[in-house]
Amino acid sequence: VQEIAAQKALDHLALTPFDSGAWLPTLQAMAKATGSRVTQLLAWDGARNAPFNVYSEAFDDREWLAAGGADPIRNPYIAASRRMRSGDDFTDWEIVSSVERRRHPLIGDVYDRYDIPHLCAFKLLGDNHANWFVVSLRSCHQGPIDVADRKIFRRLCCEAIVAAKRTLALKNEGALLLSGAFCTAVAGLVDD
Repeated sequence: VQEIAAQKALDHLALTPFDSGAWLPTLQAMAKATGSRVTQLLAWDGARNAPFNVYSEAFDDREWLAAGGADPIRNPYIAASRRMRSGDDFTDWEIVSSVERRRHPLIGDVYDRYDIPHLCAFKLLGDNHANWFVVSLRSCHQGPIDVADRKIFRRLCCEAIVAAKRTLALKNEGALLLSGAFCTAVAGLVDD
């Protein structure tokens, strides 16, 4: 089942540069492939904002945002993500101990209440404007991501880097083509 879901995720990833709607089925397949409750595609702007935040299933994150979920001062996972390079990942237990988890106002309250106490985050891309992550969120019952699921998650995320770079390249090429066509049209008008 996991390998079939992983292949579906790879098939959807191949479409994402041409169809942004393919990200949702990609995230859904990634959740199945890794045995996770939900998978998240998150853009973080380096401040306290998450201008792009999509989940594999309907997920109301207003309380998470209101509690400072995207704030590196309040969220140790976001703080850890600041130090990451493209292709790096971490799990919740590598950042916050079980003792700290119970005392932490955001993690002990919001993450636990949403029943997503376990996560594995992978950095896709980063620049001066935003950092892009894929996050596998797991329930208390599912437990922390294990070695096998993390390996699948990393493999899919590495392919997601390729898809994201292709998307950006096509977007930039489209803008260049459009500006070139505009310049050609303007030049044609001047010549007439």
